[in-house]
Amino acid sequence: MAQYTLETCLTPSTSQRICIIDDDDAVRDSLGVLLRSYGYDVGDFASAHDFLMEAYAVGERFDCAIVDLQMPGISGLELFHLLRKRRSSLPFVMITGRADSTLKERARRGGVVAMLDKPIGANALIDAISKANTASTPRGHT
Repeated sequence: MAQYTLETCLTPSTSQRICIIDDDDAVRDSLGVLLRSYGYDVGDFASAHDFLMEAYAVGERFDCAIVDLQMPGISGLELFHLLRKRRSSLPFVMITGRADSTLKERARRGGVVAMLDKPIGANALIDAISKANTASTPRGHT
């Protein structure tokens, strides 16, 4: 696993757009602050429905999605499958506070790039985003 230093954190090195979809305000806020400190452009949404209505419907583009696996309404895994049915290639990094091994395995088999348990370490998150963007082409997914 790569190590990220304070210097790396203070020297933004990317213009990639990341969306965070999580029903927990504190998670969205803390991940947003972390990712912005690494130079990412971040959009955040309180639910899959909000993402679909506010971003996807108008063609807003992201390079990677960080999505809570279990949310009220449309779950992260349901959102993933819905977007795949619509031919979106947006890479997904799933996050969860509930370690349900069955759901995690379904997500991995379905093509989710990474599964991270909350609380999420900065290095693990940045590695997962890097893996997501390496695995996907071309950049700029909806």
